[in-house]
Amino acid sequence: MITKKGWQQALMMSLFEQEATYGAGVSMVDANACAMKNFEVAVEYADSVVNDRDEVSGTEHGTSQEIIEKRVNITYTEAKAKPNTLIGLAALVLGSCTPTKDGSIAAWKHKIVPVTVGTGLPSIQLEHLKGGIQTAYRGLKGNTLTIAGEAGGLVSVEAALVGSGYRVASDTVMTAAISESWLKMNQMKIWLESGATISLDATLLQGAQNISSGDGTSLDVRLQ
Repeated sequence: MITKKGWQQALMMSLFEQEATYGAGVSMVDANACAMKNFEVAVEYADSVVNDRDEVSGTEHGTSQEIIEKRVNITYTEAKAKPNTLIGLAALVLGSCTPTKDGSIAAWKHKIVPVTVGTGLPSIQLEHLKGGIQTAYRGLKGNTLTIAGEAGGLVSVEAALVGSGYRVASDTVMTAAISESWLKMNQMKIWLESGATISLDATLLQGAQNISSGDGTSLDVRLQ
């Protein structure tokens, strides 16, 4: 990917494998991670820095400065979101994600269950290449996730990720990108259910209501 200013840029995230322990990192191979396409990314180092400018140092100006805490904030955006991007980022902010192959169909269903209060959310690794410099970030957790779209249009997604502060130079080869279609508002199926009838079917039927022992409320028309 080439940015508007002509910088070479690439990015990959371990959307298919979370860190075994926070900050441990993930092996960035095709089975665990994928390269991203058609994205925008903003990386901010919100480090806590102290110096001796306000103290007597024996010189006219301060002479010492130190980073006492490293912080990384990353905002990732896809104006035309894709399924793997959405499910991977959603799992970071919602909780436990269990993927299962949908029978003989070459597709996967993803069950996301919010974790209980006090349980740590999953974390991933991200690597960003820009202008020939590639940096690996570990311990990235989802802070917010925004999904938007206009009637009949495409879905967009924006995720704010908060890192442990870990960042090192990397020369890991970028993993492959996944070829998949953009999410379209007029092709999505969405239902709403509340109360005692909530239940998630063990076997899901594509395009059908699978969250209720009752009828559920279709939101297709409202969203499309």
